[in-house]
Amino acid sequence: MSDNRPGSRDRKLSWIGPASIAAVLVGLLVVAWLSQMRATSPEPPRPPPTAAAPPAPVVDSVPLPATQPSLTRTDLIEAADQAREAFAIGETRGATKKDSLLGRAFMVRIPFGCDGARGASSGAQAYVEYDAGSRTLRVIARPGVWTTLPLISALANARTIERVEGFWIPRPWSPADSCPPRLDSPAPATPTPLPYPTLGLAQVFEVGASRVQQRGDRPYEFVRKVPEADTTLLDRAYGLVLTGRIVGFSDGRAIRCWAESADHRPICVYGVVFDRVALVDASTDEQFAEWRE
Repeated sequence: MSDNRPGSRDRKLSWIGPASIAAVLVGLLVVAWLSQMRATSPEPPRPPPTAAAPPAPVVDSVPLPATQPSLTRTDLIEAADQAREAFAIGETRGATKKDSLLGRAFMVRIPFGCDGARGASSGAQAYVEYDAGSRTLRVIARPGVWTTLPLISALANARTIERVEGFWIPRPWSPADSCPPRLDSPAPATPTPLPYPTLGLAQVFEVGASRVQQRGDRPYEFVRKVPEADTTLLDRAYGLVLTGRIVGFSDGRAIRCWAESADHRPICVYGVVFDRVALVDASTDEQFAEWRE
């Protein structure tokens, strides 16, 4: 019986070399195929790089101009006192605050009817009339015509001025814009005449300009019926509310002063434009009528 084991071993060994070579070749082919596939296949899109946020701009903090409040009765009186003092010592440029006053808005309340319905005989520019027969109450504010005032006629452009209308501010020594308290002082044997007005607001109308704002003979007026059962209307005080802007005069001054002599208190007048005129209840501020220019 023949022994064939060595021959079998030799056959096995003979297959190892070709198998190894074949495995290596297959591996090389696989590697080459994979490399080719990577080279020919498109790469997946890459997300775009995130742009860096631009730095926030540096903004200089610039404060907005503050809105100037409307000038009050007190403001107008104080500035007029400065103008009056400057005039009294011979300064020709008027009030030191004139530049800051030009263009400023103002609001002034003038109380009237504090002593009841006395009518035009009281001599005031604003007054109350009552007709008992028709039971009609008339509240009236009538601008004065100041075209011939010396401080107006002394202007360089006086010949071009057609008309000047305005209102006096009563009791310019007091900042109160309400009815004054009643004084129980004993009456003197010879009553002292009331002082003439010394502080006013004037609106200048030049020749050829629109006459829409001129009142002429048309007062600001409100008429109402008085019910028989309501007697409080006869005792009610009223207020004339003047709102506008200071525009000054042709010489560049917001206010002009004039005096008859060194012993007279100077009269001072602001050059203004009235934007609104209203008649109100002095106690409740209820508005009865208004006119807007």
